Amino acid sequence: MGDEMKQREKIVFMETADFSGRVDLKRYDRVFVLVDENTQDYCYPLLQQQGVLPDQVLMITGPQGEPMKTLTSATALWETLTEKGATRNSCLLVLGGGLLCDLGAFTASLFKRGMDFMLIPTTLLAQVDASIGGKNGVNFSHIKNHIGCFRLPEQVLIHPAFLSTLPRRIFLSGISEMLKHGLIADYGYFQSLVSLPEFTPEALTPFIFSSVQIKLKITKVDPKEKNYRKALNFGHSIGHALESWSNEAGKTALLHGEAVALGLLAELWLSGQCLGMSPEPAAELKRVLPRLVPDFSFSPSDLDALLWYVFQDKKNVADDIYMALLKNPEETVPAFRVEKEWVSKAFLYLSHYLTTEKKG
Repeated sequence: MGDEMKQREKIVFMETADFSGRVDLKRYDRVFVLVDENTQDYCYPLLQQQGVLPDQVLMITGPQGEPMKTLTSATALWETLTEKGATRNSCLLVLGGGLLCDLGAFTASLFKRGMDFMLIPTTLLAQVDASIGGKNGVNFSHIKNHIGCFRLPEQVLIHPAFLSTLPRRIFLSGISEMLKHGLIADYGYFQSLVSLPEFTPEALTPFIFSSVQIKLKITKVDPKEKNYRKALNFGHSIGHALESWSNEAGKTALLHGEAVALGLLAELWLSGQCLGMSPEPAAELKRVLPRLVPDFSFSPSDLDALLWYVFQDKKNVADDIYMALLKNPEETVPAFRVEKEWVSKAFLYLSHYLTTEKKG
C-alpha cells in the first residue's frame, strides 16, 4: 500500500453532468455499484442514462446513518461481494456521501487484499473531504474511525449538481470541513465563506475546487499522517468526541459536520489559551455557527464521558492527549500536547456557548 499512497490522486471535476468518457470500467471482470436508498433513487439513474456503466453491473445497497458505519456493515458487504463472485479484478464504484465512501473504500481495500474502487461523492462533506486523501475506515465501540486503512481510489468524480438532491441539514454538514481548510491553510478563503449571506449549492460550488486543492496539497506532502497531515484534524479531537457521545448517549445525535463545527470553536479557544491565537477567527466562526448546528447542549455532568472519547483519539501517544492547534490562521502545530485540565475547560467553554451565546 505504500506505493499506492505515492500515486497521484485522480480527481475529476464535473462541470456538467456528462460522465461519458470520464469513467473507464471496461477493464474489470465485474463492476459493483454501492448505493444507499437515496443515491439509488436520485443519482444512480444519471449514470444509467449516460451509458457509463457496463452491461454487467451488480447493485449493492449499503447502510445509512453514522451508527451503521461498523465492521458489521463491512462484513455484510464482504459477504455480498463473495456471494456475487467479486475478484481482485473487479471494481467497486461507490455512489454516496461520506459514510458510504468511507465504508465502501475500507471494504474494497481489504477484500482479497485489495480490489479497485472509485468514488462518486454525492454530499458536500464527501466532495470536499471524505473522498479525498485515501483515509478509509469504520467506527468501533462507538469510537469514530477506530478501524481503518490508507488506500487511494482509482478515481474520484466530483459533480456539484448532486448537492441539489440533499436534505438541507445534510448539505450544511459539509461546510465545517471547508471552514477548517480555510483556517489551517487559507484565511482569506475562510473569511469569504463566513461572509456568504446564504449557504446554497450554487453559492458554495465555486469553493469546492479550492477546498479539494487545499486537502490534496497537504495529503501529498504527508500521505500517511506522520506529521503535517495532522493539521487536517483541527477541530476533530473535540468534534469526534461530541459526535460519538451524542450518537451513543441517545441525545440529539450530531452529524459529523455539526460536531466538527463545534470542535472548531472549542479548539480555536484552546489555541488561544495554549498558543496565544487571536480571538478574531472564533468571533467570525460564531457568525455562522447558528446556521450550521441544530439545538444541542451538554452539561458539566457529561464531562467524564466526553473526555473518555478524547482519550481514544488516534493522535494521542500513551496517556498524553495531542491535538492539532493553531498559533495563527494558516500556522498549525500539528501535534500539540494538551493537558486534560485544558481539554475539560474547552468543553466547559463550549457548553457555556451552547446554553448562553448561541441561544441568545
